[in-house]
Amino acid sequence: MSTIAVDAMGGDSAPEEVVKGAILAKKEGVDVILSGDENLIKSYLGNEKIPVINYPQVISMDDDPAKAIRSNKDSSIIGALNLVKEKKADAVFSAGSTGATLIGAISVLGKIKGVTRPTIASVLPGKEKEVILVDSGANLEVKPKVLYQFAIMGSKLSELLFDIENPRIGLINNGEESSKGRELEKATFKLLKSSQLNFIGNVEGKDFANSKVDVFVTDGFTGNVVLKTLQGVAKLQQDLISKSLKDYNYNHIVFDDDTFNLGDRHVNNVCEIMRKKSVTWHAMCRADTISRETWKHMKDSGCIGVKIGFESGNQE
Repeated sequence: MSTIAVDAMGGDSAPEEVVKGAILAKKEGVDVILSGDENLIKSYLGNEKIPVINYPQVISMDDDPAKAIRSNKDSSIIGALNLVKEKKADAVFSAGSTGATLIGAISVLGKIKGVTRPTIASVLPGKEKEVILVDSGANLEVKPKVLYQFAIMGSKLSELLFDIENPRIGLINNGEESSKGRELEKATFKLLKSSQLNFIGNVEGKDFANSKVDVFVTDGFTGNVVLKTLQGVAKLQQDLISKSLKDYNYNHIVFDDDTFNLGDRHVNNVCEIMRKKSVTWHAMCRADTISRETWKHMKDSGCIGVKIGFESGNQE
């Protein structure tokens, strides 16, 4: 089992919520080491036996990441990264400053040979399966060769996470034609087209909904706008469903195949709304669109039946 170094002081609700998460992870069999203000962390641990290293300084979201890393050598994120450097942990988790985590990782762990800039990869729900967005916020301005490297790293991550033999790569652009985009996209298109990667071509924002590719590649500025837009749309969807239930006081609801084609994470969000509203509901979908874990979540949230097999005669 891998050991995870946790920045216990990172995030808006740290360290209390982070410690709670570490306790839950331990119960699931994950080895955890907490980095942060030792006395404060232990006050939330209670009788739980989780190792803690004392790195009491905190880097806030408002701090300049580069300056903060240089001047706060006893910060909790530096402590967590040092555990990996010293081979006492295999990975680092932090809910704190993204910039500080990235710069701290470069400072403490260094970059992989051949990588010009590290990047942030976000795993997002897709229509058929989850997809990867890279870069989602680390590098605002990049050169074509850097985007090419992002594509390579994103492809390998998709291969490892989702067991995809040859992940499809798409370059986010304002049109599918190779002539579209800024000079950055045009030059990157040529690099990817001549590479050994499974490059599909340019993709647009709408393609997040159709599983056209497995990895979406772009610069950090565009990627972060895409990420936050998707988050906003998901929140709006949840709010609209919740408002409809409240306004019309439904007690029996049917969701169709289109809803479930959006993926398990989307369905789980719907389930959570149903659970809070205490309504009963039916689902109509193909059997292969629901995982066993999601089906359990559906039953717990009030789903009383699933109609499947539409293509072969509406079987129950």
